[in-house]
Amino acid sequence: MLLEEILEKEKEAKLMFEDKMKDADDKEAKNKLSAQEMRQKAMERMSQKKKNNLEEDDIGPKKKKTRSSSQELFEFFEEKMSKTQAYKKEKLQVKLKEQEAIDKREKERNERFDKVLQQQNDIIAMMGQQQQQLQQLQTMFMAQQQQQTQAVMAIHGNNAKK
Repeated sequence: MLLEEILEKEKEAKLMFEDKMKDADDKEAKNKLSAQEMRQKAMERMSQKKKNNLEEDDIGPKKKKTRSSSQELFEFFEEKMSKTQAYKKEKLQVKLKEQEAIDKREKERNERFDKVLQQQNDIIAMMGQQQQQLQQLQTMFMAQQQQQTQAVMAIHGNNAKK
């Protein structure tokens, strides 16, 4: 009866563990999908910005090409560098968010695993206690049988003397 309870609890713990792992996998898939969507949106925004910049260039009247002064050249490179830095910063922020999501999922998975492991350890400890109780009962039963045997032998010994 105790073993049946233990086996039942062990089955329940396994089912809980499998459910939690399935939930974690589902959650991880959702997070990956979300991260992919965020990357896609960022790429779309960048594409739209680039397209807008090209349209702005096409809208204005075409100017005659003239030689640029060094000041204009410096301004161009400054603007290009600031755009590049902004792009890199945005890309880094997306990567940081992805890493935070991954770290969070891993932490949750580790916590669930630790909880299941603790439950299994509790079940094992309970099984050990039940085994000790069973051994104690067996020892008491054996001692009781010995006492009964000695009492029966003493009665037979007394009857034989009379």
